[in-house]
Amino acid sequence: MKKDRIELLIQILKSNHGYLTGKELGNLLNVSDRTIRNYVNDINRKAGKDIILSDLRLGYKIGSEYAEEAKSDIPQTSEERVNYLINELLKDHRGINLTFLQEQLFVSSYVIDNDIGVLRRKLKKYTNLKLVNAKNHLYLEGSEASKRQLYKEMLLLEINNSFINLDKIADVFSEFDFYYVKDEFIKILEEANYQLKKDSLVTLLIHISVSVHRSITIKKYVREERTGDQTIEWFIANKFLTKVENQFNIGFEADEAERLADLLRINQKYREKSFGDVSFEGLVNEIIQMVMDKFGIDLSVDDDFKYGLTVHLQGLYNRAMTKMDYDDYFVNDLKKRYPFIFEMAIAVKQFIERKLEIEVANNETSFLALHFGAAYERINTANKMKAYVVLPYGESFCDMCTRKLQLVFGERMTISGQSSFFEERIVKEEKPDLLITTSELNHDLDIPTVIISVFVSSEDEAKVLQALNAVEKGKANALFTSQLLGLIQEQKFFYELEMDNPVHVIEYMCDRLIGYGEVNERFKAEVLQREEDSPTSFVYSFAIPHAMSSNAYASSLSVALLRNPIKWGEFDVKLVMLLALKEEDREIFELFFNWLAKIIMSADNFSRLLESKDFMEFISILKEGA
Repeated sequence: MKKDRIELLIQILKSNHGYLTGKELGNLLNVSDRTIRNYVNDINRKAGKDIILSDLRLGYKIGSEYAEEAKSDIPQTSEERVNYLINELLKDHRGINLTFLQEQLFVSSYVIDNDIGVLRRKLKKYTNLKLVNAKNHLYLEGSEASKRQLYKEMLLLEINNSFINLDKIADVFSEFDFYYVKDEFIKILEEANYQLKKDSLVTLLIHISVSVHRSITIKKYVREERTGDQTIEWFIANKFLTKVENQFNIGFEADEAERLADLLRINQKYREKSFGDVSFEGLVNEIIQMVMDKFGIDLSVDDDFKYGLTVHLQGLYNRAMTKMDYDDYFVNDLKKRYPFIFEMAIAVKQFIERKLEIEVANNETSFLALHFGAAYERINTANKMKAYVVLPYGESFCDMCTRKLQLVFGERMTISGQSSFFEERIVKEEKPDLLITTSELNHDLDIPTVIISVFVSSEDEAKVLQALNAVEKGKANALFTSQLLGLIQEQKFFYELEMDNPVHVIEYMCDRLIGYGEVNERFKAEVLQREEDSPTSFVYSFAIPHAMSSNAYASSLSVALLRNPIKWGEFDVKLVMLLALKEEDREIFELFFNWLAKIIMSADNFSRLLESKDFMEFISILKEGA
């Protein structure tokens, strides 16, 4: 538990740009500020340097140059020791000397025995693996295929949310040239004009790298003759593996080419628009309509999205039919940064299951979220803030100024109009969010005005950026105050609620809403089902249970501050917010989750929320942080 909290402390400090006080950190981790001080001292002592900076008045801040050095190399929790044991057993067929192990990990024989028991239970699902303890040595016996599967699970834990970071994956496979493997694989695919789905390359590279690693580890240098079905996939696999064998002086097992060929077939870029009786093009159109109905987001004109999702659904359907496991590398990162998109992906997953009458693995959710996230970004880009520019200069100077503004702020702002003079009527018709000028203007319009130089200096850029931030925050605050804040009522604010598990909390809060006549039993069932699909807890000690449909009789946001934190998914939760929406208010769903993404990134404000003593204080802090 201590180790978990230390890692979480590091994560919070790394994601925060400024200092956080010991009290704020203690609120987020459910410990005292004195404990935080002890954690910081432990981290700095083990690192041999002050990687976490401290200030008596400001609190704590992690030095950016030491962000990756903040983790201890010695496993301290049982889970970490078990993972360490697995890595060592997979690495060395001679086994582990248990006496030396105690000295390495600074633990007693009793602790080691307990960890071995945990490991035995963990290995039960691998029917071909057996843990053997003989002559004070621990061995792992079993088939190579089972060992590879176990190794792959360990690898996914290690690279965690670095799925798209090839440098991170290369660091894991430091015993061989990962980039040579990648380049040769891509080269052979291109020579064969063989196309993969866009999201499949890294998955295949990891599979290949595991194979290379295992071949190096078990020191298998005899190259066996490979045979298999003479398909294009088999020829690609055979040619590639031969290249790798010659480069690293290793030998793969005879069936390695067929394994890789199978993966290629599954991850090939499908060109057909249907599969059997399933029309994926039609399914995508139905999904787009469902998203429009449920979330108010129109993706019907985004051809890139429609094509990409069509291709992805073909692979998803194939994986569901073949019961193939598909690794999920970044679900936690997506859930934290883009909670609204993640909810959309959950709804789409459930929709696909109903329409195709198949079971879609939970780990497909984040890959669906990537498609919707990219499309949602394109929508937001199309809804940029508008600026009207007044420049009383010649054409060449005006063009130079506007080009510079578009170059610097093009992702957030578009210039909707431009003139060499100011006329209030014309500006009002344009309805800009911002007025940019090089001269003093006197007007009565409720539009922020920024005065810059025609050359747009760095000081001018700072002025425009500050104004854009202020406009954006003002819009968000107005929406928050008008639509979201009014949903929180004092009779649905539960202070120091005593519950021991998430189900009891959800049932208690839903039952109160049922008593007020605002929801029914179906709503409660949907909230519990959504929780079962994927826990709605987040890193900063809070959870947001909700139903996937807008079937409440009245919209509300219930709040519970728990007397004692409870385990909710991966996190200890102290604050619970239950969202209920009626059909007319479905657009609030997007507003709520966008607001949520914003407050997650503000650890200090969220820490104060957790300290609230009553309803009025909670509302006051919400208003300040909006």
